[in-house]
Amino acid sequence: MKKLLTLVLALLTLLPMIVACQDAPEKPSETTVADDGTKGPEETEDPYVEPAPKNDYKERTFTILSPTPYGKDQFDREEMTEETINDAIYTRNRELEAYFNIIIKSEEEGWSHDQAATFKPYQLSGEDKIDLIGVTT
Repeated sequence: MKKLLTLVLALLTLLPMIVACQDAPEKPSETTVADDGTKGPEETEDPYVEPAPKNDYKERTFTILSPTPYGKDQFDREEMTEETINDAIYTRNRELEAYFNIIIKSEEEGWSHDQAATFKPYQLSGEDKIDLIGVTT
């Protein structure tokens, strides 16, 4: 019985290595550049990840609630400042706003040290006043 159990455990250990060493899938074909000189969304995305469905939310406000004092800065920025992280957050949000036709708004409430107590009522209420609760560490 012990020999059988040892054999099964050895096979279970080796099986992932055997499967992982199979040939890699073929790379997708090269994409072409759009007429205006920029790549379209389907050409810049990972070919193994399906793109988000493009829905029109008719300028619905998407509200992000985050803790004071720095939470809002981690989820939304008001303008480009030539700082890498600031500009990446700003660009991401403006692209999402354009893609889904939404307005991203960020609010602060509570403090970083009591996030769970502050945000729990929003989670349990079932209301859709807050769309995303962003926590910080």
